[in-house]
Amino acid sequence: AKTSTLVMAAHKLPLVPTACFAFNKRIADEMAKRMPSHISCSTMNSIGHRVWAQATGKRLAMDFKKSYNTLTAVVKELSSSDRAEAYDSFADILRMISFAKRSGYVPPDKWPTAKPLMTREHFHEALEEPPTLLQSVLVDEVLNTSIRAAYAGTIDFDDQIYMPTLFGGSFPKFPLVMVDEAQDLSEINHAMLRKLVSTRLIAVGDPYQSIYGFRGARHGGMASMQAEFGCVPLSLSVSF
Repeated sequence: AKTSTLVMAAHKLPLVPTACFAFNKRIADEMAKRMPSHISCSTMNSIGHRVWAQATGKRLAMDFKKSYNTLTAVVKELSSSDRAEAYDSFADILRMISFAKRSGYVPPDKWPTAKPLMTREHFHEALEEPPTLLQSVLVDEVLNTSIRAAYAGTIDFDDQIYMPTLFGGSFPKFPLVMVDEAQDLSEINHAMLRKLVSTRLIAVGDPYQSIYGFRGARHGGMASMQAEFGCVPLSLSVSF
């Protein structure tokens, strides 16, 4: 009923330019059919894609195996012993790379204009297990290669939010922003929201339903959102 709650609220709110963000494209498309015409429904990835395309002046190409292909190329250049170690933890390293982007980690010293959300030390502490030295080196190298490729116009799903939010882009500002499934927003989703909200945020979620910690969902995200944006909590009186 989270989406229905937003739809009912939208029909009672002032007619101001409003952006409503859904968890995925399917939900955004369904929501658009039920929302008033002045409300723009999309995903945060969609708006990030447009902002980064404008920032680079390029027609962006999506490569959904970008991290996999980049890591494969880097591992092939390692010594035989390091290569064997890397292949043993290949899937773990890929998860670390994706988590790095969703957490807002940028390898230090290479990108002076970037605005990372955490240091290397904090990134390592946020992982389920501390990375080995080789894993840490590979994560940084793949991220650096991925960032260069994004500037050249090749991005993946995580880059759609990672690049414009941390490396620069002109975001539209909305008097009202509405967010569905707020409990699942990652650190970098929260950072993007700060760039989009000019006056008011309405977020609907269930803190007990937060199941995407493995994908970078911010711990205690709804409570921190309440404090940051001055939200007034309104709990459902009846829940099924």
